[in-house]
Amino acid sequence: MSSLREKLFHPWLSVRIQILLGVVLLAATWHKILDLPDFANVIYHYKLFPAQSINLFAIYVPWIEVILGVALFAGVARRGASFMAMGLFLSFIAVLGYNLYRGCPTVCGCFSTFAAGQHLTDAEKFAEMRTEIGIDIACFLLAAHVFAASFLPERRGTAAVRAGRLEAQPA
Repeated sequence: MSSLREKLFHPWLSVRIQILLGVVLLAATWHKILDLPDFANVIYHYKLFPAQSINLFAIYVPWIEVILGVALFAGVARRGASFMAMGLFLSFIAVLGYNLYRGCPTVCGCFSTFAAGQHLTDAEKFAEMRTEIGIDIACFLLAAHVFAASFLPERRGTAAVRAGRLEAQPA
């Protein structure tokens, strides 16, 4: 019987989690790249950043998400991409959480545009912010899983070794 750790960090599961994270990051960024002024408006309404930095955030954050999403989807630089994704998700959690704490309702901008959220009431915006925090926490935990799994040795051929068909390679 295999241990819980072996099941949780099985390469089959880890690869699918990293692909899922890549898809989530890419899905969350396409509308930001297509409409940079709208995303700048989202950042402005968080009321946390100096006016001079809003355009820089609006330009660079979506492309960081694209790079991380592609890296995770393709399995390139898993450790670095998952670590940076953890930082990105933590920053999203912090920004949304701080605005919830301040009582400042805003459109998250994670999966929708600022314009799409204009019709929402403050209560609906707060509910959406709480939902987005939950999604970001889940994504953070998945990124942490990929990060932790990146430290484990590759287990190619272990089933064949256990079955006695191959000799184990010296480490």
